[in-house]
Formats: sequence, structure tokens, C-alpha cells
Amino acid sequence: MAISSATFARSAGRLVAVGCAAQVLVQIGAFVRPALMPGSMPLWKLSYREAGGITARCYGACMLSAPVRITLTDCVEGS
Repeated sequence: MAISSATFARSAGRLVAVGCAAQVLVQIGAFVRPALMPGSMPLWKLSYREAGGITARCYGACMLSAPVRITLTDCVEGS
């Protein structure tokens, strides 16, 4: 069964839209913690150094896990 070009264009468009939506959600997740940290500091009785350490650990974990996550996505064939 052949896929028509109109169907392929719609599915490709959906794939791009899903990819863009996923990227937006990832960006939101990456910046929510630092944005909420000033309000959380008095609640948790954190110093600026401790709050910075929490944020640095989150970014560090993301940085260290990136090679593994990228390698795993490269294991799956695109077509």
C-alpha cells in the first residue's frame, strides 16, 4: 500500500509539531526550578550557595546524562 504525498505531508507535519511541542516542554522543565528557587529559598531555609548547588546539580546531571541519551536515540533507525 503506497502512501500518497498528501498523507505523508500531514504525517510529517504532525511529527514536526510533536517534536516542537516536546522541545518546548523540555525547555519549560529546564527553567522552572531556577525560576521558582527565590520563592523556595525561605520556605526551605536555603542560603544562596545551597540554592545554587541544587540548580548546578540538576544541570550537571543533565550534562552527564546527555551522551547516554543521545547514544540511545542513535541506536534506533529513523526509517
